[in-house]
Amino acid sequence: MLTPQNYFSLNNGYITNSKVGDFLKCPEYFYKKHITGEIERSETPALNIGKGVDELLTQDQIKTAFFVKGDMRTKIGKAEAEEKAEEGYTLLTKADYETMMALAIAVERTTAYKQLKDFTRQEILSVEMDLGEYFHGIAGIPDFYKYNPVTKKCIIVDLKTSNEIEQKPYYYHCLKYGYFRQMAMYSILLKAKYPDIIEFEYYHLVVDKTKDINHVRTFQLDNVDVDDQVDFLSNCFRAVKETKKFEKYDPRFEDAQMIGFLTI
Repeated sequence: MLTPQNYFSLNNGYITNSKVGDFLKCPEYFYKKHITGEIERSETPALNIGKGVDELLTQDQIKTAFFVKGDMRTKIGKAEAEEKAEEGYTLLTKADYETMMALAIAVERTTAYKQLKDFTRQEILSVEMDLGEYFHGIAGIPDFYKYNPVTKKCIIVDLKTSNEIEQKPYYYHCLKYGYFRQMAMYSILLKAKYPDIIEFEYYHLVVDKTKDINHVRTFQLDNVDVDDQVDFLSNCFRAVKETKKFEKYDPRFEDAQMIGFLTI
């Protein structure tokens, strides 16, 4: 059973949208990162800030222990940071901490965020599925969702931080980071929990990371694009199941893709 404690643990037996993305990048990378652990997960400042914003806005109590680093140029500052890291704290600079709080406050003040008051928040969803030797199910954690048993409609909302906040650039941002595929994964999981769902609506609540501005926007993701990704995910699940050797792609000139003006 998946819990908050083991959800992000190595090879917990479940495929998530993030893991699908890594498989699509490179099967060998996927294998070493999520099965053997040879590749460690990196925690960048941007990821830590995003995680903090998520927790501040979706949970009653923040779970990650953050520590604001002091002056790393001094022995005392370095020693203190090393000690906190060993104790399991996530380290932030003062600037990163201020950014995290500014982003969370910007979202919290909006009408859109207040409209999520009665939504279910960050529930771990999973479905058992035959996915081969290493995995036995799929899983995901939507930031917010609301199912109406009368209308049979389910609304899913994900919180995002982004440098892109305008409509067209944000659309390409969603394509790049697999956000339509992420919503497709959530829809599969929620449909398994509520089989009588007949309609989904998909939204992003996005806060701009531009310092001292932090505009917040709402975007609705087109159902057609999400539905396409449901079919695509089925192919991905099949590929993971059938892959015996997780190897890098071996290019051949016979498989070269044509590029030019007409292919743009």
